Order: sequence, then structure tokens, then C-alpha cells
Amino acid sequence: MCYRYDADLLAGYTTTEVMTVAITLINMIIRDISIVLIEYIGYHTETEQTAAIMSLITVATFFNTAILMLLTNANTEGTLLSWIPLRGTMTDLDLNWYTDIGDALVWTMLINSVYVYLGFVMQAAMMIVFRSLDKGCKNFWTCAETDQTKCKTIQQYVNTYAGPVHLMHFKYATAMNTIYTCFMYGLALPVMFPIGFLTFFNIYLVEKLCVAYWYQKPPMYGPELNSAALDMMRWAPLAYFVFGYWIMGNKQIFNNTVVTVEFNNVPVPTDHNGWPWNENGPAVPMFFFLCAFLVVMCGKKYIAMCLKKCNLTQDTDEIEVDEQLGNYFETLPNHSRMNWFASEINNAQRLGIKTFGAGAHEQLRTVHGKTKTMKNCISYNILQNPAYMTLF
Repeated sequence: MCYRYDADLLAGYTTTEVMTVAITLINMIIRDISIVLIEYIGYHTETEQTAAIMSLITVATFFNTAILMLLTNANTEGTLLSWIPLRGTMTDLDLNWYTDIGDALVWTMLINSVYVYLGFVMQAAMMIVFRSLDKGCKNFWTCAETDQTKCKTIQQYVNTYAGPVHLMHFKYATAMNTIYTCFMYGLALPVMFPIGFLTFFNIYLVEKLCVAYWYQKPPMYGPELNSAALDMMRWAPLAYFVFGYWIMGNKQIFNNTVVTVEFNNVPVPTDHNGWPWNENGPAVPMFFFLCAFLVVMCGKKYIAMCLKKCNLTQDTDEIEVDEQLGNYFETLPNHSRMNWFASEINNAQRLGIKTFGAGAHEQLRTVHGKTKTMKNCISYNILQNPAYMTLF
């Protein structure tokens, strides 16, 4: 008897740990595949592409982290979801759910909270290896002052000795996955909220330091990326209310109702089917909160129109502010303007190519930039785009 108990305990513990590690590894694979697919498809702007990658990674990792294990073990027979053919072993959030699924979810989120440190260590280790291979292991590890390098071009040297590229998309996706998972399971597993706080603190700390001292200068993103993240975040309470409604209807926890188990080879009956008229206790207010949330989110446009018609709200159109930027030539950084002017003179004298008219040429020569200048690319010349120069 004791041997059987120890064997089952070890098997359950091993299964939980394997599931935790597998979920983390699969999330990494999903992230890399999503990045490759979206970059292969291509978008008109860097912001649109980053937002698309963020959305795809968020949906895929949230499904893999929070939904897949739930569907694999769920039994929907006798509930309002009986039309879904799930015939697993868990009919409700019972002891087996907390020891198997709940434990795996907590450990997965804990690993996710410290993954930012693991990612930094892996990037640093790879950079050290590549630099030591370029300089030679002896010269690198003894910090010898030498100009020896195996790089054939300047760009290869920059790629080897510059910091890594700041990837904004999967950082956003990690935050979105944390928010949705914590909202969905936070009522059943309250420890999810402290883990979520720890995750955001670690992300803030690592990103703050790495952007300042480690990463290459990121591109200037437009507002679309932040708007897409906020649009996704608005629906996080839906996961909280839907799953919370089911959690609060658990009759074994809140009503101390125990259904007799006649056979051990069938799922444990719970008399919990999810229909509103069969629920009582804490599930009732949660159901009304869910209905109110759906009404507000689906009809927010019409609600806003009614409030505006009753003069209870004002238009929130963007206020036009004169930033006194000046014309195009006045917003050019002085070093970029002088480089552009020198290239124009060289092309005109040596190749006979002129890309400016007389007036534009004179402004390029005489106008001085102001304090508010453009960043990154200053024209549609593809050769001035750092991303293009890095790739080709």
C-alpha cells in the first residue's frame, strides 16, 4: 500500500514538473515561429509588424498556458457546455484539479516571472562566445589590447560587438499573457496576483537597465502598438468574470455539498452544471457582473453616443498643438543635413546626378536645424535605413 502511494505521488509530481517545463519551452517555440511567420508576411511599417507579432504570440501562448491543460482534462458532460465533446477526468475544480492543473499553472507562471533574467543571461553568454571566437579565446579572456578580428565588413563587426536588438513584440506578449492568465485563474488561485506583480516588476527592472546600457537603440514606434495592447487588455476582465462565475458556483467549496461516488472509474459527480438558475451564493453576483461587462463592452459606442447627446460627456478629439517644428529642412539634424549635402555635391560633380532643385539645394546648404529634430531615417532613401543596412 505504501509503495503504491509513493509511486503514485512520484508519478504525479513528475508529471506536473514535466508539464511546467514543456509549457515554457513550447511558448518559446511558439514565439520564434510567430516572429518568423509575421516577418515573412511583411507589413508596411515596423509598428504594424510588431503589433501583429505581439497579437499572434499573445493568443498562441495564452492558449498554450491557460486553455490547453484545462481542455485536456475537462469533462463537460452534464453542464451547459455539454455540446463540447470533452470527456476528461475533472468535472470541477476539485482536489485533483488543484494538485495537478493548479500546481502546474503556478509553477509555469513563476518560471515566466524570472524568464527575463534567464533571457538576459542567455543573450550575454551568446555574445561572449561570439566575441571570443572573433578575437580569439586567448586574447578575449586575457583582455589583451589587440585589433585582431575575423570580421570582413564593418557591419559584421558592429553586429558582433553592439548590444542585441530590442525586441518589443514578445515583451508586450509576455505582459499580455501574464495579465490574461492572472485574471482567468486569480479567483481560484489568488497567488497568481502576487506572481503577476513579480513578473511586471522583473520586466520593468530588466528592461529599464537593458534599454539604457545593453540593447541597441530601438526604432521610433508609432502609437498603433500601444493602442493594440490596450485594446487587447480591455477584454481581460471577461476571462475573470467567465471563469470566476464557474469557480463561485462550486458547491463543494461554498455550499459543502457532497455527491455520493458510486464507482471509481467514472468522473466525480458535482451537481454543478453552470446554468444560472441552478447557481446560488457567490456565483449570482458574478453572473450579473459578467452580463454588465458584456453590455458595456459590446454597446460602449451607443452608450457614448447617448451620454454625448445628454451633454454628460464631451468630445475627446485630439487637440491640435503647434509644436513649432518648422519646415522639413529645419527639422533635419545638422549632422544628417551636412552628410546629405556632401553626398549631393559629390554625386553632382563626379556622376552628374542631381536629386535636388536649386531652391531645395540652397535650403539644404543654409538652413540650420532647430532643437526638435527627426529621429532615425530622415528620408525615403532606403540606403539610409539602419535596418536595411544591417540586413544587406
